[in-house]
This record gives sequence, structure tokens and C-alpha cells, in this order.
Amino acid sequence: GNVRLVTPCTWRVEPSSNAITFVTRHTATGFDYELTRRIELEGRTVRSITRLHNHADAPFALEWFAHPFFALRQGVAAATFPRGTTLAPNAGFTLTGQALTQNRPFTRQDDGHMERSLRAPAETPFRVTLTHPVLPGVEFETSFTPDPCVIWGNDRTFSVEPYRSIRLAPATADTWALTFRFSLPV
Repeated sequence: GNVRLVTPCTWRVEPSSNAITFVTRHTATGFDYELTRRIELEGRTVRSITRLHNHADAPFALEWFAHPFFALRQGVAAATFPRGTTLAPNAGFTLTGQALTQNRPFTRQDDGHMERSLRAPAETPFRVTLTHPVLPGVEFETSFTPDPCVIWGNDRTFSVEPYRSIRLAPATADTWALTFRFSLPV
């Protein structure tokens, strides 16, 4: 249908010494939910924790995905995925065992590939280790199994985008997290 923004959500921001928390609550047309996002920094680890609370008397649905950008090493993306991850044949990437490689260098920002066929093994957190131009690697982990996971890249960046389709019963909440571990430079 035709969706129109009536009033944007107001965010409360709560900084602390090693974290920042963003909270919004919105009530309109039968919806009543609170969304909290907390970003924590501990050493070389960044953790993003999201909580969705449905305060309404009706179910609430949210389609959510992360959109992190990762640096390329020598112009190409490479990553290691969990055992059991699958990827349909496509023009941009190949998954051999656990190793994802880019089929060819992308030469321009508008020259790249987005792939929606990546599937993670069921009932497990999703952990990916990515190459990096300066660090030995970056580990990216979810607290949930994506439903599914989009991957894409261009000549500047690579992204692993775990997707969640959330359906909350009335008066319930769900919490999930993303963790990024940055190894020490060598």
C-alpha cells in the first residue's frame, strides 16, 4: 500500500565510557514497540545488541538486516564461512568448502555483484572471517541464524548482510547481536 511517514521516531541517546545506547518507542495505528540498539567497544571487539519489544495487543513484524561494509584486500573479497553454508552458482562469488572467493575483480563502483542465495547452516550462530588490507582478519558473528544472508561487493567494499524476519507475539521481546573482532596488525 501507500506508506507515509507521519511523525519520525524520537531517539533517546545514552552514552557511557565504552558504549552508546539508542532507544526509541513508537505508538501509532495499533503498533506499540520499543527498539533499543546498544553499541559496545571492548578492546578490539565491537558488539551491536538490538532488542525489539512489542508492547501492543497484536503481533508485530519486522524485517531487519545488518549492512556492514568490509575493506577489500588487493581489490577483492575473500572470506571463510561456517561448515554447511551453501551458495548457488552465480556470476560474482564462489563458495568452495568454507572458502568464499570473488570470481573476478570488480573494476568500478557500479561494477559488482549482489547475491541472495547464501544460506547458513540451521540452528547455529553465523561466524564469518574476512580478509582485510591491514589486519590479518576480521571476524564477524551473529547470535542468530540468518534467514537468508545477502552478500555483495564492488570495487571498494564487500558486505555480508544477515537478514532476520521477526514476528513478535503481543507483549514479547527479542534480542540479537552482531560481534566484530578486529585482529591485531602484524
